[in-house]
Amino acid sequence: MPNVDVYLDELEARIGAENAEEHRFDEICFDFGLELDDVTSEFMRVSKEKGEAEAIELGASKRIIYVLDVPANRYDLLGLEGFCNGVNVFLGRQQPVQYTLTEQRHVMRVNSSTKGLRDYVVCAILRDFNMTPEIYKRFIALQDKLHFNICRKRSLASVGTHDLDKCDPSQLVFEARPGADIVFTALKETEEMTATQLFKEYNDRGKAKCSVQEYLHLIEKKPAYPVIYDGSGQVLSLPPIINSEYSKIGVDTRNIFIEVTATDLTKANIVLNTLIAGFSEYCDNKYSVEPVLVEYDDGMSYITPCLDAVVFQTSKTYINANLGTTFSAEEISSLLNKMSLRTEIGQNNDDLTVCCPITRSDILHPVDIVEDVAIAFNYNNLTRRPPSAWTVGSEQLINKVSDRIRENVAMCGFTEVLTWALGPKEENYDYMQLEDKGQAVELTGSKTAMFEMVRTNILPGVLKTLSHNQGKGLSLPISLFEVGDVCHLCPQRDVGAANERRICALHCTNKEGGFEHIHGLLHRLMVLNGIEFEHAENRTGKPTYALGESNCPSFLPGMQARVLIEKDGQTVPVGQFGIVHPKVTKAFGVKLLAMCYALELNLEIFL
Repeated sequence: MPNVDVYLDELEARIGAENAEEHRFDEICFDFGLELDDVTSEFMRVSKEKGEAEAIELGASKRIIYVLDVPANRYDLLGLEGFCNGVNVFLGRQQPVQYTLTEQRHVMRVNSSTKGLRDYVVCAILRDFNMTPEIYKRFIALQDKLHFNICRKRSLASVGTHDLDKCDPSQLVFEARPGADIVFTALKETEEMTATQLFKEYNDRGKAKCSVQEYLHLIEKKPAYPVIYDGSGQVLSLPPIINSEYSKIGVDTRNIFIEVTATDLTKANIVLNTLIAGFSEYCDNKYSVEPVLVEYDDGMSYITPCLDAVVFQTSKTYINANLGTTFSAEEISSLLNKMSLRTEIGQNNDDLTVCCPITRSDILHPVDIVEDVAIAFNYNNLTRRPPSAWTVGSEQLINKVSDRIRENVAMCGFTEVLTWALGPKEENYDYMQLEDKGQAVELTGSKTAMFEMVRTNILPGVLKTLSHNQGKGLSLPISLFEVGDVCHLCPQRDVGAANERRICALHCTNKEGGFEHIHGLLHRLMVLNGIEFEHAENRTGKPTYALGESNCPSFLPGMQARVLIEKDGQTVPVGQFGIVHPKVTKAFGVKLLAMCYALELNLEIFL
């Protein structure tokens, strides 16, 4: 959970001295779902780290600081302004803020060259802004917290803020160019450099002397870098690395141009709206923002920011059933208003339409609204009740079956291994002599060839384990097994893919009887789960399994079999076993002078 520093004197001015008193403020934070983590000062912090003498010499301030622990998804509470607005609404000292758009005057044009680098940009302008040194510090601090939190260290989104009066906003352009073609003076630099020269300079300085050096990897190896120009051809920013000295903001800035470039449009809008919600109160026209039209080469366009509330449908019945309460619709509406959520009651006095403002991007589902009702009412005031049956956790049946099978296979002399569920396509297909039929879940933009797809069978991982451990004190026979999931594309599932729990067993020996060993393990698994062999003597009428012809290229022809069971009146294959093809073992680097017998079986047939 991120920490937020607020000065006591500023807090008193915003929420009232009586509410800022430590004990009372601690209670308010707890009721609001936060935590007062510490009460300190700059002097106390320096004294603790370097000694009191150092703190006196540095002239460290003794202003009291409250350190707040804020939930990671409440981006609106990461600054003094947003936090105090939220608390004042919660305490009934003010109504939720209404944000308004003024006339749109400017356009940001986006070139198709940014595709794959920073696909999206959103913008806004804060006009007639009343900046002070303290406000400036908090403005920069909020950007830093957003960069670290929702922006995931600028990998998903990054903020650029510019003094509009220093720029020519007649033609704002977002495009990508080779580093050698981008020439500007970066923020806090004195010399004009190309982006390529600038990156070399930053790398030479190192992370200790250059705060943005840790972000260079995000675009450094790309053939082109994203860049924003104004109408005069001057660089405003090189996202997500650095802004330009040309357009930097300061305490005398009156008009602030904000741009957020991102790989995720939703997160970009959240970041922009959080900055607007926190600082638009300092505009002469309070809580107003000037929008910007964003136009793409492909014809897509939108106006940002979007200040429309996100609407959720829920009901009094749903909320009361989850909380064990008997609230009326009016009571729920009043409680939600404390959390800055405007609520409309349906004609049947049960349906509720909840409007979430731009500050409440954490509301993703009606159950989040239930949580807000509980917070506003106070959890301690809820009646304790035994959990209903559907809320009590229990072990999934597939895991129970898997654990039982693990135990019994180990008793049969096999050693369990655990391998990656992700792997390279080459091992899953080429090494196994299998055709890629497009049924695998593949990773987009994998950073390493070792993790390109989710495995569709387990045997490659077991063979790799054998290969990496041969010659390290192991003696034949070697028996290994793994129980784990494979994954296949499945359009019928809402996520487009389905997992399947399997067991893979491998017996490696240079003696006769390997086939009997692996077949015996198969039979043991079937008997454990109440399934008989179809041709067994003295059958008792239990479900049966049979063996059928198999032509899998991963096994030797004529030395393999499919495992078949009857399901819904049809005979379906659920696994296979046989002698692993020598070309397969060679591909995995197995050099043992022995035969490898393998079994791979779907365990979900036992459910």
